[in-house]
Amino acid sequence: MLALSEDGEFFKRAYDNNILVVSPSTLLVTLRTIEHIWRTQRQQDHALKIASEAEGMYEKLVGFVEEMQKVGGHLQKAQDSYDTSMKRLQTGRGNVIKRAENIVALGVKPKKLLNLQSEA
Repeated sequence: MLALSEDGEFFKRAYDNNILVVSPSTLLVTLRTIEHIWRTQRQQDHALKIASEAEGMYEKLVGFVEEMQKVGGHLQKAQDSYDTSMKRLQTGRGNVIKRAENIVALGVKPKKLLNLQSEA
């Protein structure tokens, strides 16, 4: 208050220089206000970081799901090829196993016999 009584422009010059002049009676309220502003700013910064991380995670999830769908498609193609091959080998008309058994029935003496147990 003494500085203000000596210099009428004291508060204005301090404010122009980003200085906040407080008195003993306003110091605690001013400090609490500043702390509240800083806390709010930190919360906002954290919210922005969380949003950024969530966006990145979602993009990775999309990529992962796309790749898993490709894997599923390839597995289905492999299963289809397996099924077609097994039909040609064992069950289709003129299949290879039936022809081999016909050869054995004609008198060929193999050292090993086919194991025709189906898979579980």
